[in-house]
Amino acid sequence: MRSGCARLARTTVLASLTLGALACYAQSNTTVNLNGITRTSNGSGGWNYDTWKPIRASSPGWVHQTADGYLIDPVNDQQTGQYDSDFAGSTTAPSFFIQTGLINNVEVIAMRVIFNTYDPNIISGKFSGNPVNVRIGIDATGDGALDLYMGPNFQGTPGLVFQQPGTGLNTSPSTTSTGTIFHPGGSPALSANNFNYVELNSANASTYYPGWTTLPDGGKTVSEGMMSWAMPVADINAALATALAAVGKPAVTISPSTFLLWVAFTATQNNSVNQDAYGMTAADNQGILWSQFVDRMNAYGSPVPEPSSYGLFLGLGLTAGAFFRRRRAPRAAS
Repeated sequence: MRSGCARLARTTVLASLTLGALACYAQSNTTVNLNGITRTSNGSGGWNYDTWKPIRASSPGWVHQTADGYLIDPVNDQQTGQYDSDFAGSTTAPSFFIQTGLINNVEVIAMRVIFNTYDPNIISGKFSGNPVNVRIGIDATGDGALDLYMGPNFQGTPGLVFQQPGTGLNTSPSTTSTGTIFHPGGSPALSANNFNYVELNSANASTYYPGWTTLPDGGKTVSEGMMSWAMPVADINAALATALAAVGKPAVTISPSTFLLWVAFTATQNNSVNQDAYGMTAADNQGILWSQFVDRMNAYGSPVPEPSSYGLFLGLGLTAGAFFRRRRAPRAAS
């Protein structure tokens, strides 16, 4: 799904509710392969992200990012000693991705993260301690606060779940908290149709993630765990309606073309955020706003257009009133 969509000029992307949407949705008919390759070589020493789109670091730049602007997470920065819940990447290899497309003719948004250690218990379900729970948070209303969390849940019966934000502001790592776990249609069990978890090692990296180098885990060299899952867009919207209503926010409906703030974190329990926040270390300012180091982007990898393109866009006479309410919230000073 390389999209022509991800390559559109920023002024064209602004038309995502009109002309741009037609181009993007044509691409969204691509079948999502949760076991598929992460990137391909561009033949010049760089990489193309044809389907999986790395999360972008905010501009003018966050300390943990690749040279081409993607957010990365430092190695060995989880807080609990569990390397299977430590997001793992490098200055040339991001490890948090999204894409959109179809699975069994259902439109989904898929997510992929890579952990510092492969945990075979994820597949067997036989845990000796607290297994990792990974959550992806989105800000769908544009106010800088996370509105909904989603991801694989391994506490109790494994499945894909949604989770409401907790009572914190949910605008920064230090203010983010988790609330009620739910699923509008009942939590679906993990299956080959919605979940994939593989060992990423030196033998298969050229297949799954060309250019990947095995990373140190507590002084050891081990295999990483690559976890991918997909959630129907209709389910996300149903869950978002529940979560927004619970805090009195107006209803918002998203599509793969909607620009969202995408955040990832891990936890050993469902009522805390106590392991790893993607793109940060414990030494970083935990009060910095999510929107100050994570850019808004859509599921095609397109970033929010710069304000300078808005005027040109309006000059084209295209209708995008509904779109503008979803653009980036103003950033507070650090």
